[in-house]
Amino acid sequence: MRKIELKLPESYIPVFKNTIEELKKTSSKIIYLYSPPGYGKTTTLLKFFQETGYNPVFLQLEERDKNMDVFKDSFLEILSEFSGRLKEIISLTNGKTLSASFSRIIEQECNNIVLPDNTYFIFLDTYHLMENFSKVMQEIIIPLFGSMGKFNANVVIEANLPYEFETTDAIIMGTEFFSLTPVEIVKIGDLYGEQLHIETASLIAEKTEGWLLPVILFFKDKRDIEVKLRTLKEWPELLQSLLEDNFKNMNDEEKLILLALGQLKEFSYGAIKWILGYDFPERIINSIKDKGFVVIEEKKKGVLNFRFHRLLKSWLEKKMQKLPMGMEISLRIHAGGVEYFESVGDFENALYHAIRLRDYVRVGKYFKAVVIDLFNEGRISEIETFFEEIGLENISLSYDLTLCYGMCLILIEKYQDGLKHIEKVLENLDIEDRLQAEYYLLLSKQGLGVEDDILIKEADSLLNRLKKYEESPPEKLDFEKDPWRIVKRKVIKSPEYFISLMYGRVYNMLGNLYFSKRKMTEARDFFEKSVECLKKIGDDRRMLTSIHNIGNIELFYGNKEAMEYYNDVVNYPVDFPAKAISLNNIGVCYEIFEGNLDKAEEYYKKALELNKIFSRKDRIITNIANLLYIYAKKKEEEKVNEYLGKLESLIKETQNPRLINSYYIGETEVLIELGRFDKAKESFNKINEIEILKHEQDKYYKIYIEGKLKYVLGYPEEGKELIEESLKWAMKNSSFTDKIEKLYFIYKLYKRFDDKDMYIIRDMADKLVRNKGYLKRLKDFDIKD
Repeated sequence: MRKIELKLPESYIPVFKNTIEELKKTSSKIIYLYSPPGYGKTTTLLKFFQETGYNPVFLQLEERDKNMDVFKDSFLEILSEFSGRLKEIISLTNGKTLSASFSRIIEQECNNIVLPDNTYFIFLDTYHLMENFSKVMQEIIIPLFGSMGKFNANVVIEANLPYEFETTDAIIMGTEFFSLTPVEIVKIGDLYGEQLHIETASLIAEKTEGWLLPVILFFKDKRDIEVKLRTLKEWPELLQSLLEDNFKNMNDEEKLILLALGQLKEFSYGAIKWILGYDFPERIINSIKDKGFVVIEEKKKGVLNFRFHRLLKSWLEKKMQKLPMGMEISLRIHAGGVEYFESVGDFENALYHAIRLRDYVRVGKYFKAVVIDLFNEGRISEIETFFEEIGLENISLSYDLTLCYGMCLILIEKYQDGLKHIEKVLENLDIEDRLQAEYYLLLSKQGLGVEDDILIKEADSLLNRLKKYEESPPEKLDFEKDPWRIVKRKVIKSPEYFISLMYGRVYNMLGNLYFSKRKMTEARDFFEKSVECLKKIGDDRRMLTSIHNIGNIELFYGNKEAMEYYNDVVNYPVDFPAKAISLNNIGVCYEIFEGNLDKAEEYYKKALELNKIFSRKDRIITNIANLLYIYAKKKEEEKVNEYLGKLESLIKETQNPRLINSYYIGETEVLIELGRFDKAKESFNKINEIEILKHEQDKYYKIYIEGKLKYVLGYPEEGKELIEESLKWAMKNSSFTDKIEKLYFIYKLYKRFDDKDMYIIRDMADKLVRNKGYLKRLKDFDIKD
């Protein structure tokens, strides 16, 4: 460990202002910053110290500091610069270690260590601490700098990985604080005299992963913007000179190791040893970092994994191909990668290497093992990248690949195409894959609008086939005849696991179908059965999806317990599709139960952002529609116009007649609310009457809107007759949320025209709201509690 002096570069570009403001306002004495190397942590700190005038002490860690004795001795040396007495004590040791006496010396000498006000100790390159990192935090950093610490000073830890402190004294600021936003990229462009649209900046942010260095190089490149945008897909031409300079400074063995690692998607110490045959992998990783190459660290299932930024990886792959035997070396590494990652059950990495070997049988097996998890984690773009690398022309070379492709199409709502692909291979699949395929065929039919009764019949039939499979004698495994059975066993764990999984899926689907038919007792029964099956196998995400659906039943009846179910889902630490729906429905609870439009808007926006990650267009449409109604209630006409445009564009893309009708009905209602009656009439006239009659709910929604339209256009009696007809149906068949919303909009309408019937509506609302205890909503009906 050594003290170093650092200066803010003259070429500093003002970014991460929010991060600097966060540093200024924090009261925590321990600040933990983490992001991949080269993301601007240190430069941001230098700007912070320039603006505040605080006193920084930058400490450069070295490999030997992973030894706790060395770390303690080195830190005492640093502290001795602020204490003549401590310096004298150290001089009397004749170079012997003081680590055993570290705590006692600090206890005795802390009052003699005089630190200037607002001193910050900044520890750099903490990756050198390796396995002793936690020990340093627990035994040194927290005792010395925590709220009960010995020193009136602050400490900043720069790291590459997240860390969980067992104290509230620390503030943690992760990669999101050091990743450029599209807005910041626009501002950097302005500095370089290049004006960008926010959409272009968003593309750059996505392709560079918010990494500052390539963004700067992008703007330093003086070629035409369109040319540079095209190179973003290939890259890393802009990094060429920088990478070449660093590469030249390596010896031949270091170059070969770096190029070899560049062929791997990611790698652990074990992978380096097994695939490449190199001992001392820790030394290799640290050497690469020291040479200026960015290595990103992540912990997966407790194992430390490394990967290169995709721009650097792209450069390394191309560099390997230019070697005389580069292609052969690369293929050998990929073959080793398949063997290693399969052996440890890491099928995602095995898939990556199998694709590069063009072994489509293995590609199909591995893809089938990971595809649903990738989707549930919101990694849609990675699935798309895998399919691009495989090539759509090769999908049909493996039954498993065709099945996976069909499943993915269904998950992203391309139901017809997905159905066709699965039906192509259905007869050629083994029993477990066939049962799974039949479940996805049901999902596609549900998405295509097949009647609930037909789907219930087919789901019951699938349950019967599952039961027969469950009761069939267990298969005798012959690993010599079917070595892939080992892979299947690792993926599915056991036939019992598969059966519980499938029961959980089908029960949840049946619950949704009965919910759609408003048969809530049957729906709840199936959802609870689904939870029971999925709990048995520890499938938290699917189980929470069924828990969310139980919440929907509570919401239908207007029960406060709905929030408890939704919060169970939202509090799950990992994002997955059901979390987005629960966020949306919490928004509904705030809007309907409390009339809190600001809180509802907040949750609808959170749901919208999450649904974008999972590419769920149907749910994105729901979120935007909910936001549209919020802005209509708030009379924010500009926002209403914006969200009407977004909604129309999305719905027309679906080419779904029912959704298109719903849009025109909803648009009519919003325009009535804003007093734009002529425009409302235009929208209403676009409704397809034949399509409306197919669904009872849509029919009565249309009657309700038609009644409101007639009312405002000067036909109050006709209008009220239609409103009354629709309200009567809603009170018998609709959810609590639909009832209260209809009463709200009817009351506002009658109040606008000073119609005495508003008191009848108000009394209905009063009774409905009081029965459920939602007294905050009374103000919307001008009722004093």
